[in-house]
Amino acid sequence: MYEGKFPKKRYNHTLSFLNEVISKEEKILDLGVSNPFSEIITGIDFNVTNPKGEDLYLTKNQNYNILNVEILANSEIKPI
Repeated sequence: MYEGKFPKKRYNHTLSFLNEVISKEEKILDLGVSNPFSEIITGIDFNVTNPKGEDLYLTKNQNYNILNVEILANSEIKPI
């Protein structure tokens, strides 16, 4: 995705924000495709689920039910 050039400053700011406002026990639904940042926060024990780009409107997959999470995250939303 970034070809070895991670946006370190943005990642550090976002990680700092997460550490300030949520606990690692809270469930995060990270919308969109898996990305380096979701892998980073999963690696430091945040409870992250990622639908890997699955269209949740079409599948109605209960594994990703937004009513069962405390945090809903997306780093970029593009219009369809």
